[in-house]
Amino acid sequence: MMNKAQANSSSYRNRLILLVIAGLFLYIVLPQIGAFKNSFNIARQADPLLIIIALSFSILTYVAAANTYYLLALRKLKYLRTIIAQMASMFVNRLLPAGIGSIGANYVYLRKSKHSVSQAASVVTANNFIGLVGHILLTSLLVVLFSAQLPEINPPVISTNIFILLGCLALLVIGTFIFAHKNRRFTTKFKEFGHQLATYRHHPLQLLSAILSSVSLTLFNMLCLYFCMLSLDVNLSFVTVMLIFTLGVVAGTATPTPGGLGGVEAGLIAGFIAAGISSPTAFAIALTYRFIHYWISLFTGAIAFGICRKRGYM
Repeated sequence: MMNKAQANSSSYRNRLILLVIAGLFLYIVLPQIGAFKNSFNIARQADPLLIIIALSFSILTYVAAANTYYLLALRKLKYLRTIIAQMASMFVNRLLPAGIGSIGANYVYLRKSKHSVSQAASVVTANNFIGLVGHILLTSLLVVLFSAQLPEINPPVISTNIFILLGCLALLVIGTFIFAHKNRRFTTKFKEFGHQLATYRHHPLQLLSAILSSVSLTLFNMLCLYFCMLSLDVNLSFVTVMLIFTLGVVAGTATPTPGGLGGVEAGLIAGFIAAGISSPTAFAIALTYRFIHYWISLFTGAIAFGICRKRGYM
């Protein structure tokens, strides 16, 4: 049983975590109140029916994310609890640089769901890997099938700085491999991790279902953006919006701000402008999408996070 000192330590740690979360929440939300009001005003001018459809696809992203983890899990998960956990992980992801919060929250959830350290790491990594592969395959397929619908875009000039950056990234990757090879503890953990991933070979149908679920997650995110665009009386092809969405994801991932704040918007605006949409309209579409997909999920996710903390899911 937990003694009094351990209980006090655990209580103090929980309070500290909640204090940090609350501090991050206030740090992010308060400076963005102006942008939040602008997004709300723009959303009010959009077609209400199309906004509801966009919101519905945003909600479906939680279901798709929960489906993927439910299928990849190496220990049985409770479905409804997993959906709530995904909502909570999205909340944490909005408070930390893109991807980090979601990875950490899902890892903790899996550990609480009786996964070992290596099992939890394997499931999270498998989820992220098939998400990346699924996104690339879906985008490539759409580009090949509907290339005639793509607008003419002048490619940007690649500067010397880009090549320097790519060279630095290559050196970083090489350095990481050298470190991993010489670090025995890291090598042991990596082999154990590889063994866990190999277990998916014995469940090909389950893995295929997880891939399709992950692809649907990307599709739902993109459809949310697509209907936000339509709500403001802008018409671009499905494949064009997919490429713009991808640009927003890349920009958000590369931006070291909570939830890719600013980076996603910049990527989306740049994509719509490149596709021939005026700057004010492109800005309106990006803000409407982020209002639905970022701000609403931030507040609903906060409720889910509170539920997870209270019930011990995380």
